[in-house]
Amino acid sequence: MGSPVGSTDNINTQSVAEDLRYAETHRTLIIDRVFLILVKIIETLQKTAATQSDRLKIYTEWQKAYTDKMDQIPAFTASNDAYNDVITGADDDDAKGARDDLNKTNSTFTEQIRGRRSVVSDDAKSLQTNVNQSSDAVNQQTNMATSLLQQLSTILGSIFK
Repeated sequence: MGSPVGSTDNINTQSVAEDLRYAETHRTLIIDRVFLILVKIIETLQKTAATQSDRLKIYTEWQKAYTDKMDQIPAFTASNDAYNDVITGADDDDAKGARDDLNKTNSTFTEQIRGRRSVVSDDAKSLQTNVNQSSDAVNQQTNMATSLLQQLSTILGSIFK
């Protein structure tokens, strides 16, 4: 027969061991849950930055299209044979006047395109600022998450001793 004291000590030791395993399990589950939430936040911020970056590519292509269009606008000169067939049957003064009128129209058109390209450029710069801020937010959240997890681990370690 064993002594009643010996069996109580055995029960207390088992109970303490079970309590410690229970506490460690809960500590791990809490840290894991917080970690998963922080990862989702960071993933969302990263997706936001990536989406903004993709949109920035659209602005770049848009500006390039405006630039390409401006490069296609002809200049009408007396020596430019490629466009002289536009002005046919006119004497030199009439042809010069027609070329001047066409060049003025093209100049106006060029300025309109340049203005539109400038608006797109301003929007792109603003979006670039947003992309930079989003990237900074991702880095800040990652650093904060690391720090928070370290602190939480320390706190839970103290509570579940």
